[in-house]
Amino acid sequence: SMLYEKITKLRMDAMKAKDKVKLSTLTTLKGDIDRRRVNMNDAVTDEVVLATIKATLKSLKEMIDEKVKHGMDAAGEQAEYAYLEQFMPQALSEVEIKAHIQDAVAIHGDSKASMGKIMGHLKGIEGMDMAVAKTLVQNILQ
Repeated sequence: SMLYEKITKLRMDAMKAKDKVKLSTLTTLKGDIDRRRVNMNDAVTDEVVLATIKATLKSLKEMIDEKVKHGMDAAGEQAEYAYLEQFMPQALSEVEIKAHIQDAVAIHGDSKASMGKIMGHLKGIEGMDMAVAKTLVQNILQ
């Protein structure tokens, strides 16, 4: 995976630069990816790496929210979150999602029976928010 190679290289750069936050974040992330690969007997694809980053971001967000709620300092987690977020694909805007839906409807038709095919079509698009897409598709289909 190109993304995994990028993370490995950035980890080495952080080590050389003695950047503790980046080094710690990337070391943990690399460990999580490796564990996932072994547990799932999976090749390291960009999808596996992104899924791991997404799960890490989710748990960091929960940690940050919890610390903030209790008046604790969450600066370390916020720095990690901000750093990891850069690896995620940019989310599509609602206008972009609607354009993809129009393309999918043109291919698969606009009947309720087409819902599964349309959603399947949208699923592979980078940055697609499937929850938003589902609502928009439901509004379009008769």
